[in-house]
Amino acid sequence: MGPWNNWYHCVGNTYGTWLPGDPRGWRSRDHRCHCEGDYKNPPAKGRYDTLHQQSQLQMKRDEIRLNDEAMRVVCNAFSEKFRQKQINIAAIAITHCGYHVLGQFDDRKPQHWIGMAKRHSSFKLVEADLASRGGIWATRGLCKPITDEKHWENARAYILKHDAQGAEVWGSTIR
Repeated sequence: MGPWNNWYHCVGNTYGTWLPGDPRGWRSRDHRCHCEGDYKNPPAKGRYDTLHQQSQLQMKRDEIRLNDEAMRVVCNAFSEKFRQKQINIAAIAITHCGYHVLGQFDDRKPQHWIGMAKRHSSFKLVEADLASRGGIWATRGLCKPITDEKHWENARAYILKHDAQGAEVWGSTIR
């Protein structure tokens, strides 16, 4: 069974802000390595400290955290790119270290379109002299299919709620 009306909740992070061994919990690609806990119920303190230190040592540059102006630029760039590609978006939240997008991807290839938005936003940040070349975003991300209208409403409310946490938020009234 596919996503409800081709809607997906897509989530991703800026480079280096959520690494294997993170004390908040983490997931390896395709769950190859199992981590006890998640961000709601983190693993025991110190359990993965060694892995987290190794992950930090492997980074080629410092982690990327967006300031308020950069979050505005990214949010505008995401919405602009989706509008250009005629992709319906119900909500976007750009935080200091990541993004949430609730979008309708009729071709069921949300990763492709999110990648285009990420590239466009990186270009806009460099253009505005708010970042240097070399990559703003972590690779991949997660795109979860929306299962029904209630799930859509919950995801949209969750994304828009990031406004109270200082995120740059964009929302439309479409369904």
